[in-house]
Amino acid sequence: MEKAQKVGSAPGRHRKILPNGAFRKLMSLWRTKKKLTGKTKIRIYSSFVLPILTYNCGTWGLTKLENQKLDSFHRSQLRAALNIRYPQKITNDKLYKLCNSEILSIEILKSRWRLFGHILRMDVATPANIAMETYFMQCGDAFRGRPRTTLPSVLNQDLKIIGRKLETADDLDNLRELEKRRGTWRRLWDSIVVHAAQGKLN
Repeated sequence: MEKAQKVGSAPGRHRKILPNGAFRKLMSLWRTKKKLTGKTKIRIYSSFVLPILTYNCGTWGLTKLENQKLDSFHRSQLRAALNIRYPQKITNDKLYKLCNSEILSIEILKSRWRLFGHILRMDVATPANIAMETYFMQCGDAFRGRPRTTLPSVLNQDLKIIGRKLETADDLDNLRELEKRRGTWRRLWDSIVVHAAQGKLN
């Protein structure tokens, strides 16, 4: 019997296989000599490749290194789509501006918080909320080895950026109440995104 994997838990290299395949199918388009603007190429990339790369990304619990590797992979595809090859050089910041694109790990962060907010708005008896309650009730159990990087642990890391936390069932309840005040919740989310983006650029 094959070992089942949790949602969003596929190894990092597997996350790149399908989008890389989709990208290669369009290789003739990326390298065409015809008058196809960079803007058009990026629009095509964003429509046919990026959705595959980011599919279900709101469920991913990624380490810092995994985020860095995905950001690098994303930039390599943007450069290839624009046919920017050695010895041509372009800084990461200029590349994002040229493509009107955002750092991929920031897009993943936004998806993570959209999903989390959606779950908090759901009835507490839904499976997703029951799973979260169960997770935090078990957080006190001791275990050996380095703690695994999970979606809740990544959400906790996000919150620590702005001086908050998600480590207990009480923290979860507090966030659920906070989400009911949509303006406050939006400001919290925006603050996390801004601080995370600044950390990426520094």
